Amino acid sequence: REDGHVYDVVVVGGGQSGLATAFGLLRERISNIIVLDENPAGREGPWDTYARMVTLRTPKHLTSIDFGVPSLTFRSYWEAAHGVESWERIDKIPRGDWMNYLRWYRRVLRLPVRNDARLDRIEPIEKGLFRLHLNGGETLLTRKIVLATGIQGGGQWHTPSLVGNRLPASRYAHTSQAIDYAG
Repeated sequence: REDGHVYDVVVVGGGQSGLATAFGLLRERISNIIVLDENPAGREGPWDTYARMVTLRTPKHLTSIDFGVPSLTFRSYWEAAHGVESWERIDKIPRGDWMNYLRWYRRVLRLPVRNDARLDRIEPIEKGLFRLHLNGGETLLTRKIVLATGIQGGGQWHTPSLVGNRLPASRYAHTSQAIDYAG
């Protein structure tokens, strides 16, 4: 199924980098875009899925995806939600709160994210035009593609054979998998 519409840019990945890319494009008045993410809404990126750290590693005062807009900083978001005084009490940003910020960022900017849409194949069809094959057989046309897939952009998840061939699956987990700490 292909409706003939040609996007200027399709961003693959609706996590932190994909959202920032979409906002950056919109700021440059490139609005014929869509962001695709294979996960359900609100589950993009590692923050609420397989990330293990309690807080982000970066200092809380660094700005990242706000593009110099003060009301879009994590600090502004945090102070609006928790009060000005609470900003001083946190050292680093808790990862769950970072994910909540990303959900808020997406919502207030009205970023065009389509969830549950996994890219299976990129097909160059003519000079400057690509057909994107999605799960379920749907196709999209685009002039440009941004792969904002984070760690998944590195390729296939891999467990070394030293572990995978010598231990039962109940004794190890890949970093991308949920870990049953009780089991």
